Amino acid sequence: RSYSFMLRTKNPCGKVPNELYIAMDTLADEFGIGTLRLTTRQTFQLHGILKKNLKTVMSTIIHNMGSTLGACGDLNRNVLAPAAPYTKKEYVFAQETADNIAALLTPQSGFYYDMWVDGEKIMTSEPPEVTKARNDNSHGTNFPDSPEPIHGTQFLPRKFKIAVTVPTDNSVDILTNDIGLVVISDSNGEPQGFNLYAGGGMGRAHRTDTTFPRLAEHLGYVPKEDILYAIKAIVVTQRE
Repeated sequence: RSYSFMLRTKNPCGKVPNELYIAMDTLADEFGIGTLRLTTRQTFQLHGILKKNLKTVMSTIIHNMGSTLGACGDLNRNVLAPAAPYTKKEYVFAQETADNIAALLTPQSGFYYDMWVDGEKIMTSEPPEVTKARNDNSHGTNFPDSPEPIHGTQFLPRKFKIAVTVPTDNSVDILTNDIGLVVISDSNGEPQGFNLYAGGGMGRAHRTDTTFPRLAEHLGYVPKEDILYAIKAIVVTQRE
């Protein structure tokens, strides 16, 4: 009997390095079913990966500046932002914020790299404000002395989706996410904070009337200095 897998990458903001795209295209032909699927959440999917080839495929993705960590399962999924390479300050800020949120909520255990690249360190450094927000326990949100300070051992009850965008650009379908952020700038075009929306989602359980799709609702305005803490607070509320 042969076992095959679907494999999904995680690409915050839809950013794909050139070498990663080339690697994914090659892997689809050599180890998949010859198709490379692009998802509505700015990721790649490879189908038909045989179990015996899984480590080769995973290590190739990691060594070409890609990752699958957190792309599936009951945790924060890929964080969306407008992928078009606009240079306006609000677009750049939206993408930077999406990157920081993705880093904040990425599982911290080294098991992923132990499994797929024999413990080799492939991770890049993260902004200090991300590390500070993750480790801050001033509101009792963290599991003390845990390698997973936000997720603990249970992670989340369901997958969790976040998107960031700018006014008039709804390419990320902002209200269908568990958390949606819209950049708010001053009269000089300098980003100051976010309008935060919460509670969106298109999923439902079959034949369970208490579950239903709904659009996110406006929760309030959050200054840019506090946004990682606001995100963390909502995720922890979902966790509990």
